[in-house]
Amino acid sequence: MCRLRNILYAVFFVLTICSVSCRQKTSLKNNDLVADPVQMNGKVKANIEFILSEVEGDKKIIDSTQIVYYYPILQSYGNNNYNSFWCNTEKLTSNANLLIRFVDSCAKVGLFKEDYHFKKLTQLKYVLDTDSVKRMDAVMWAHADIILSEVFAALLKDLKQGRLVVDSASYRNDTTKYRTFFDINFGKIRNGEDVISVLTSVQPKHNGYEKLKLALDKFIDSMDLKDYTFLNYPYKDSLSFIKLFKKRITEEGFTVGNNVDSIELKDVVKKYQVSKGLVVDGKIGKSVVKRLNLNDRQKFTIIAITLDKYKLLPEKMPQKYVFVNLPAYNLKVWSADTIAVNSKIICGKSTTPTPHITSLINNIVLYPTWTVPMSIIKKELLPGLKRNTDYLTKKGLYLLDTKGEKVD
Repeated sequence: MCRLRNILYAVFFVLTICSVSCRQKTSLKNNDLVADPVQMNGKVKANIEFILSEVEGDKKIIDSTQIVYYYPILQSYGNNNYNSFWCNTEKLTSNANLLIRFVDSCAKVGLFKEDYHFKKLTQLKYVLDTDSVKRMDAVMWAHADIILSEVFAALLKDLKQGRLVVDSASYRNDTTKYRTFFDINFGKIRNGEDVISVLTSVQPKHNGYEKLKLALDKFIDSMDLKDYTFLNYPYKDSLSFIKLFKKRITEEGFTVGNNVDSIELKDVVKKYQVSKGLVVDGKIGKSVVKRLNLNDRQKFTIIAITLDKYKLLPEKMPQKYVFVNLPAYNLKVWSADTIAVNSKIICGKSTTPTPHITSLINNIVLYPTWTVPMSIIKKELLPGLKRNTDYLTKKGLYLLDTKGEKVD
């Protein structure tokens, strides 16, 4: 029995040694100091390959940064023999500095710099520029290079495909795009092409996109970045809503007393409506709340979404096409560079929205019969008929039975 126990202890001891040695073998290095800058590139290369192999199958966290574009990055580094893209002999390349500056000003193309690890980038740049000891750390340079590649890949995707596609259809999950999109653009950096020109080249070439970017550039210069009180409408608790409304209207520079005086409040609302060109009725209705909520931050978000919608269009528009602008209630038929038809349109409300589609047109029906969807029948027509039996007539609609005959 003792002999068996000793054998088991021995086996456990061997397994423990193996387990510890395996963990030591695969653990990530904390640092790798290199005294000679000439040797740095080779050390960074070895660390990049080691780090990318170690995070595979894990959460892909490098230096507290999640690597979302791991597989495209892995492919691009593999095709670059794991050499650095963004650093050279203890220095950030000019493209690395340009990339950081691009992220800092990416609002000009409708992006949010918080999405691209901007704080992390500025911290890394500061440390690598100022700390002579950290500058000798090949592991830190490898981390910085991979994070810069993550930022570059994210910018490529968001500037090319936008952020409105479902995640399953994202470029980062499409293995064919690793080589046909990401690796080609990483290859341009490898060959010394300017990173700004690469990021510009993947953006839409549509005239509307370019005009909106120009307008956005001017808007950003004067954009008000203050945080304003948001008003939920419709509301359930009128006292709480009035309290928030008074706070919000005060943020606009209007003076309101402490007491909830309906006459005083109505006068303030009228003054606000006059200042914004709204219908002057003194009521805190939908139009007033919507205008108060439409601050510069909200406007920027709307512009950013619109820029992304251009990225869903074909890279090159056909010779003839129909372009429908729902927010502007407008339809244009283009023939080459000429507007053949320019027409007003009717589109759905926010509760029953007109869908966004990109599709081929194979036929056109003039004055078509419109069959009302069941959702609109339930939400609008039935309540309307309960209020007024002539509701359908006023709307220009009629009711048919199963035989297709009109019903009074």
